[in-house]
Amino acid sequence: MSIPKEYHSLFENLVEAADNGSLCLVASKDRHSGAPRYVLAIVDHIDGGVVMSALGHLTLDGFDSYVEPDGATTVIARDP
Repeated sequence: MSIPKEYHSLFENLVEAADNGSLCLVASKDRHSGAPRYVLAIVDHIDGGVVMSALGHLTLDGFDSYVEPDGATTVIARDP
């Protein structure tokens, strides 16, 4: 399964945010079920305000919530 280039860019933004202290964890609720969600977000300060860009939510069940359509997994890793 190929990962679109846009997601590579989001991943790089996440890594950069982690490096510079702009990555945060936000407690939220699922829009449909109201269940608690814990969202990774990038925080920016723009024009005196705070802007958060949500990247995805954390899950404790790992990959159990996800299905690989072709059985293959693509991993993006940043070189140390």
